[in-house]
Amino acid sequence: DAISVSTGSWATYFFAFGLFAAGLTSAITAPWAASITLTSTIKVNSKQKAFRITWMIVLLTGLVFGLSQVEPIPIIIMAQAVNGILLPFLAIAILLVLNNKEIMGKNVNRWLGNVLLLVIVWVTGILGLLNFLKAFYFFNDYIYVGCFIIHIYKFSF
Repeated sequence: DAISVSTGSWATYFFAFGLFAAGLTSAITAPWAASITLTSTIKVNSKQKAFRITWMIVLLTGLVFGLSQVEPIPIIIMAQAVNGILLPFLAIAILLVLNNKEIMGKNVNRWLGNVLLLVIVWVTGILGLLNFLKAFYFFNDYIYVGCFIIHIYKFSF
């Protein structure tokens, strides 16, 4: 109703179509990306079979969460907070690879690239930690255990 009041009734349908298109494209690309990542990083006998199994697991996981009564927002926020914590470690791994002469050969990282990447590691580390703490502060009455949420009731004394 808020959109139709300020822009007209057509905006509601336009917004609904945009949400549908975003959901549809995500439902296609997320399983595809997970399947490509898995089959390109893990040695399997049948890449086609592993690709299809991964695709179906991701689709079925989305279907189960979509049909269940689980609220996705806390899980999404926590997943992003964990990603923020993992990002500096990935940046450090990239830094190590870029400075390895066996891997990079003559294209090994120079001092300016190392300084810039160390700044990125530092900034992402601080931001990741702050966002991780903010996620726990914002949802302080939930404990996150994997994908399951256990609600903790606060007791007042």
